[in-house]
Amino acid sequence: MTKRQKDLKLQQIKDILRSKGWTEDRYGNFKLQQPTKIYRVKIQDISIRYELQWTRADNSKDWVNVRSDYLKNVEIIENNIKIKDVLL
Repeated sequence: MTKRQKDLKLQQIKDILRSKGWTEDRYGNFKLQQPTKIYRVKIQDISIRYELQWTRADNSKDWVNVRSDYLKNVEIIENNIKIKDVLL
C-alpha cells in the first residue's frame, strides 16, 4: 500500500465513522457512547483496533480489544468498515 493509498483509506475510514455518529478525541481516536457501553476505534500508523471500555470490580476502567488488523486488510464495503469479520 502506497502512502497515497493509505492516506485515502484513512480519510475514508474517518469520514465513515463521523457520518455514523462517532466523535474524534484529541488523540485521534474515535468513540461511540451507547447507554451502557463505550466503543473506541484506535487508528495507529499501520493498524486499527476496535475496542470496548470495560469496568473492573474496583471501578477502574480499561480498554479491551474486540478486533484488530493491519490497515491494508481493512475493507470499506457499502459505507461500512470491515475489520476481520466485524462491520462498523
